[in-house]
Amino acid sequence: MVVSDQLPKDATVTMRLEDVTALQAIAIIVKAKGFFMDKIENVYYVKTDAERAKEPTESDSYQFSYSRAKDVATLVASQLASKDPPQIDERTNTIFFRETRSNMDNVRKMLVTIDKPTKQVMIEARLVEVTANPKQSYGINWAGTLGGSANPQTISYGGYNQTVAQAGQNIPTNGLALGGQVNPNIAGSLGHLASNIAQSEFAILSVPQLSATMRLLNEDSDAEFLANPRIVTADNQQAKIEITRSQPVPQLNFNEQTATAVFGGFQDKKFGNTLLVRPSVNKDNFVTLAVKPEISNKVGDATFVFAGATVASPIIDTRSLESNVLIRSNDTLAIGGLIQDETSKGRTKVPLLGDIPVLGYLFQERLNARTKRNLLVFVTPTIIDSRYGTGLEDQVSGLHHVGGEYADPNGWRNNAKGAVRLVPTSNRQNVADYPKPGAAPIPASNGDVQFKSSAKDRDF
Repeated sequence: MVVSDQLPKDATVTMRLEDVTALQAIAIIVKAKGFFMDKIENVYYVKTDAERAKEPTESDSYQFSYSRAKDVATLVASQLASKDPPQIDERTNTIFFRETRSNMDNVRKMLVTIDKPTKQVMIEARLVEVTANPKQSYGINWAGTLGGSANPQTISYGGYNQTVAQAGQNIPTNGLALGGQVNPNIAGSLGHLASNIAQSEFAILSVPQLSATMRLLNEDSDAEFLANPRIVTADNQQAKIEITRSQPVPQLNFNEQTATAVFGGFQDKKFGNTLLVRPSVNKDNFVTLAVKPEISNKVGDATFVFAGATVASPIIDTRSLESNVLIRSNDTLAIGGLIQDETSKGRTKVPLLGDIPVLGYLFQERLNARTKRNLLVFVTPTIIDSRYGTGLEDQVSGLHHVGGEYADPNGWRNNAKGAVRLVPTSNRQNVADYPKPGAAPIPASNGDVQFKSSAKDRDF
């Protein structure tokens, strides 16, 4: 140990320490007096703050494998004792810095800690538009609409969903389960759950519940599947799914000198389906989702006369909402309540007689139909396990549970279009036990289960 000459020679310190080593005791004394103790190789140097500031610096660099150097530069600058700003090379993703030798190891340890693989999340979205019928729930327990400030409720994650037997009766208002076990009487209770569909609704569905809901929607002739996109994004990075079309809209600028409108060209106006999702991976396989779905449709045109010409500008009807929710990976967030009121007019007539002027109205019938459409948004986040790659076929295990069965992943591995057959859950094997594509099949023992691929005659 080397002690600086700037430290007082006759100073004494008296303290009582128990269960500490000599080095720990010296470190406590040095810190209590406002000095610094740096370690270089196997030698400890005790010095003053002024001496540490005058310590010569050395150049060093670090090439990142996962993080981006320009994103970390600000953090590194705040940790450098030399206060020299670091430099980055974006081409090689390398950061260059100057630091004192005593603090060099601490900076490098920090860089190694930061340079970790970022977790990724696969986002699968389903946009379904159905007729807004308050007597239909499609197997979804819209727990978010039950209760209120006057009748508060407790919502628990996981568990068993209670069965609602009659419309408006026996609706549970306490201890509702989100994402729990599938309702055994789900098909028979479709017309019995009376929920206020005009309000913002939400539910969290497990994999079996989502599968049952999708089956019911597929059987409903009024349900229209607008989109089913999938996208992969990094942790805490926003993903955007946009299915839109553009229409040029004329832009008019007001001229203050002439007090007239001046044509300023065209600007594209987008309308369609947009979904913004920002996932944040938490502990215990949970994900915090920030979701913003937006649906816009053209409902008509507004016309006006400009410079002797008739100009049309589209009228856009937009439905959007924002939601932040904590959800388990592989579970599904279902959002409803985006209501659109559509009014349509029609006319029926008797052939020939209905075309007679004036008298033809006696042989015509005018119809005014009003339909409410409810948009259902299903968002499923799946944390991607980097040990098995990022392909969808590597994430199948555990994603396709349907009651007591699960999807055989052979069809996914060997043929992207292969049929996925169901086998009993008791025969399930770990995904790590399946050979990767191109690898030799695992020889079957007496206790192993053999699977036939739906795409090829290959035994596992």
